[in-house]
Amino acid sequence: MTSEKKEETFLLRLAPDLVRELPVVTHAGTDRRVASFVMLGDVELNEKSAQLLVDRFRVDGLLEKFDMLVAL
Repeated sequence: MTSEKKEETFLLRLAPDLVRELPVVTHAGTDRRVASFVMLGDVELNEKSAQLLVDRFRVDGLLEKFDMLVAL
């Protein structure tokens, strides 16, 4: 007898051309659930995120106020 447990996922749509299906995980010892992903190694996701931030800063008139933006 085999048992298959269907994994719950969350669809992250960062832009019309960038979609990721993320697994939903429960934090150990809690009932808190989050969509889990790792940006390391996902060049497309990192580049799109950076471009969206730059575009937003430009629209808000903030781009000229910064030489560098570091995000974690």
